Amino acid sequence: MIATLTRYIYTPRHTVGHLIAGDMLWYTLESPVEHPDPGRRCIPSGTYPLTWERSLLQPVLTLYVHAPGATGISIRTGSRWWLREGNILIGCSLKIIDESVDVAATPYDYDVLRTVLLPGLTHTLIVRDALSVPDQHHS
Repeated sequence: MIATLTRYIYTPRHTVGHLIAGDMLWYTLESPVEHPDPGRRCIPSGTYPLTWERSLLQPVLTLYVHAPGATGISIRTGSRWWLREGNILIGCSLKIIDESVDVAATPYDYDVLRTVLLPGLTHTLIVRDALSVPDQHHS
């Protein structure tokens, strides 16, 4: 199955968008597009394979994005914006408090993701930017 992540809000602290898989939609929160440390930027737009794998920290299946030059990028439910680094956080709604953006998520969100993108099958993530963004590959 193909899942599509579309980004449309870019701030110095966050990149916000939505993920569509099947007929389901989740809001997403990622690292910013621009950051002095390349390891702390969101992955570039493109097409990437997705696989369910066992997490090193927990014996649960975790959905990983295999992007060149990046390791350990996972899609997981989010409830705190600082967990977004190295992850794509998903949730059923967005929360904006002061200048922080967060996704509101429940364990149910991940259960639904697992039923839409079934483990053991081949899945692809298409990441695209709704707006023109700066070159993501500069140092």
